[in-house]
Amino acid sequence: MGNGSITGNLGIAGTITSLKRNTGAARTFTISADIDPDVTNVGQNGASTTMVLSGTNSYTGATTAKAGRLVVDTDL
Repeated sequence: MGNGSITGNLGIAGTITSLKRNTGAARTFTISADIDPDVTNVGQNGASTTMVLSGTNSYTGATTAKAGRLVVDTDL
């Protein structure tokens, strides 16, 4: 899989995790969607993957980075 992105409103319940198995080149996964409070965790766990969070997020769960890069690109 190459680069990916999610736009609009991300109103799912549960965990969002970006991970990359040993499948080749690095990739970037961008979430510019608003992440609703029903999301309990956002995680980055892929050594050659970058996850970018750039939306208005109202979830209060954990945000973790176990491998790779996690970029928060918004006004705080």
